[in-house]
Amino acid sequence: MILLKNISKTFGNQKILENISLNISSGDFVSIVGPSGAGKTTLINIIGTIENFDDNKNSEFKIDDIDICNLKENEISKFRNKNIGFVFQLHQLLPELNCEENILLPIRIGKKNIDDYKKKLISISKSLKIHKILNKKPEFISGGEKQRVSFARALITNPKIILADEPTGNLDSINSKKIIELLKKVNAEYGVTVIYVTHNKEFASIAKTSFTIKDGKCIRS
Repeated sequence: MILLKNISKTFGNQKILENISLNISSGDFVSIVGPSGAGKTTLINIIGTIENFDDNKNSEFKIDDIDICNLKENEISKFRNKNIGFVFQLHQLLPELNCEENILLPIRIGKKNIDDYKKKLISISKSLKIHKILNKKPEFISGGEKQRVSFARALITNPKIILADEPTGNLDSINSKKIIELLKKVNAEYGVTVIYVTHNKEFASIAKTSFTIKDGKCIRS
């Protein structure tokens, strides 16, 4: 489903990623682990099509056999909106919108009919146990509820891939375990490919497939 070959990334004179090659199957549950500054976020941003990599004729990047390198910028944006959902460490919910409006934001960005996604919204919100807070703004809900709202926002477009960048980074051990369980639930119930970044080796080991980034290289753990 996701194929990367000879992917490198350089910032200034520093090579962050060097000839990364990955092959991730559809429906897989994947962790990417490594120390701070190793390039985990850079790699997941490349997979999410929101960051470019070094120009190299030997590089290859495909999702569902679609050659991402051959897409124009507006085509990449449309592809991303349709196929990839993001869960961020700091939720990134808009404070002026209530939870329902935050969840439906990708639908508005994609200029789709909101009414077509209302049933999906209800189904997801009940599954994630946030259906009773949809009319509340982020300042009036708990941290755990904010994270679940961000999961709902990631799922609303029926994506094939969920990318989570350090989703447990600001949480204590109890709530961190809840987030990992939530990732597993999303993977199992919705059949989406889940890729999450973590610096916690215990959480990384829960994944079906785990990769470690060190010294610019990425190896299967």
